[in-house]
Amino acid sequence: MSTSSGCAAAWTRVVPITSRRCRTNMPSCSARRSSGWRGVKATTMSHEFRPGEVISYPYLWAWQQQRGETEGRKQRPVCVVVAIRSVADGNTHLVLLAITTQPPQAGRVALEIPDIERRRAGLGDLKQSWIIIDEYNYDVVEQSWYIEPYQKALGRFSKSFMMKIAAMFVKARSQSDRVKRFD
Repeated sequence: MSTSSGCAAAWTRVVPITSRRCRTNMPSCSARRSSGWRGVKATTMSHEFRPGEVISYPYLWAWQQQRGETEGRKQRPVCVVVAIRSVADGNTHLVLLAITTQPPQAGRVALEIPDIERRRAGLGDLKQSWIIIDEYNYDVVEQSWYIEPYQKALGRFSKSFMMKIAAMFVKARSQSDRVKRFD
């Protein structure tokens, strides 16, 4: 496989644009933005994502997207609520819920994370936090500009807590705001 820059042959994974840095063996950052580079698909994934895992991700809030923003303002912990590998193309589709330390606004659907679950999720340094249930980011791992190829999970929620999150998500999904994070 080749691109106009010729640098894709050395890499099997799209480099996230949010990192704003070049890897070695790559001629320039501008090569990543060419149309040929964006079309490169991953051939290997080092991490299989599972529901309940908490990862770091530049979450884009629905209100930010409505204002025309396309990039999340900061890396934040998110919960993988759905992780499905497509039989058709082998890509991993993720539904990600934001975790925040800010109390939810009135009318929002959110779940406070108990202390023991915060520790399990690798968020023990946060005093109080919530999972926002009524909006989510949808991303495809192999096409993502935001998920690193060797990204490790911060931690993972227990199965019983994850079932509670999933049940609330299913109930709120019809009113949820979806933010698609790929082309």
